[in-house]
Amino acid sequence: CEAVVGSTYARALVKRYGSYANEVADFIAHLIDSGTDPDAAHPLAHTRELLRGEVAWMAEREHATNAEDILRRRTNLRFNGIVRQDTALSVEAGKDTAAQGDVGEDALVREIEEILEASTARA
Repeated sequence: CEAVVGSTYARALVKRYGSYANEVADFIAHLIDSGTDPDAAHPLAHTRELLRGEVAWMAEREHATNAEDILRRRTNLRFNGIVRQDTALSVEAGKDTAAQGDVGEDALVREIEEILEASTARA
């Protein structure tokens, strides 16, 4: 686990996934080794709380279907202030929140959605 994602993220994987942490790390290693996502062990550009490979794992193995599913149900990002509730509601309603000044939050949602789409295309 640590060899793939480093010690800090290895601890985070164990905290989030428990006994499945090594399986998640192996999945991330496969994304890197296969060239599917060479940056899978890197955090998302808009939050250091979640790795790109974790989003792909959630899509392919846990059947996450959208960013809100990840932000609200599968992680605590929605609840720890990383992404504000009003951004989530705007995204669910199909609104672009960039005009409201939530560019960073909107960019995080778009980034997650892009990884989800790529994962869905592979499945």
